Amino acid sequence: AKKLRNVHLIVPKFLKFPIEHAIRGIFEGVFLANYVFDQLKGDTPKENLTVLIDNLSVSGVDKKVQRQIDRIHAMASAVYFVRDLVNGNA
Repeated sequence: AKKLRNVHLIVPKFLKFPIEHAIRGIFEGVFLANYVFDQLKGDTPKENLTVLIDNLSVSGVDKKVQRQIDRIHAMASAVYFVRDLVNGNA
């Protein structure tokens, strides 16, 4: 699997709608797309490399938004667990 070591996100101020909606969409997409189940696969071909994020840093958010990001990350971790159960022999 190919890994991106660090990803830095700068969250802009949104004027048309609440920032909570944008944060939820951005981070659910980032966290849920970061899942890969390769425990049952052999060596993967080089053209099908999986991209995973090791470290995600966020700039431009306050503590309230950071708590929301933490909740989204916890939800994504639960989704990863369920996906592992479904994909594996649960």
